Amino acid sequence: AHHGRDTSTSEVLLEKTKPKFAFIGVGRNNRYNHPKKEVIEGLENAQIEILRTDLDGAIQYKLKEDKHVIETFSTQKRVE
Repeated sequence: AHHGRDTSTSEVLLEKTKPKFAFIGVGRNNRYNHPKKEVIEGLENAQIEILRTDLDGAIQYKLKEDKHVIETFSTQKRVE
């Protein structure tokens, strides 16, 4: 939550929601140093795939029939 701020993505939130993916919209070298290291570590420990706009570029989520498709544009990742 909130660009990877350390007060917004708690372990309790992750346990309750059980997300498979985390989308972090954040600028490269931003003045707030987001996302915070603790947030990334928490997401990794929960085995959540992380997609970040500062590393992956624009992220597009599509729902097609019963498929969820996630595409990024700088690394050309595609997850179905």
